Amino acid sequence: MGFENTASMIYLLSENLSKLGANGQVAETLKSFCDQLEGQTDIVFLAGYRTREYQYRALAKYDLYQWNKADNDLILPFRIDSIGTKGSTAITLQGELNGKERNYTLDIGAGVNVVTPEVAEACGMKMLDVEITAHGIRAGSGHLALAEEVRIGGLVVRNVPFYVLYMKTGKKKQTAI
Repeated sequence: MGFENTASMIYLLSENLSKLGANGQVAETLKSFCDQLEGQTDIVFLAGYRTREYQYRALAKYDLYQWNKADNDLILPFRIDSIGTKGSTAITLQGELNGKERNYTLDIGAGVNVVTPEVAEACGMKMLDVEITAHGIRAGSGHLALAEEVRIGGLVVRNVPFYVLYMKTGKKKQTAI
């Protein structure tokens, strides 16, 4: 197995362990990986893994994605909105972010929750002292933040991490998540 495969496996292991709530273990795994590579690989490559180590270490301080299983079926209100070019649509969920009414655009290709700095501030999200970089159609940078509570219909989830990114779309409706 080559170095690239090992690095990819560490990355995927990190993502999977984080989804299981083992962010402390992820941080230690990444630290060990980076410590072993110190002085033996490109510093830019190593910096990306160190940054992820710091992100997971910050998240390890919180009990993320806490929710109470409902005794009955959960109903999640949504609608289909027209966006962008003619014929383009998006699924929009209606709910609350820290008690403030919000619409959530469901992006099935995104691996993280994203809000703008304006939404994070308006909803009183806890900004963490952790910088992030996100890659999608474009690359962007920002910070990690925590929502104390996300409510969609009968579903209530506590301690939900978000990337806080400035997203300029040219469409006010799309920018204001």
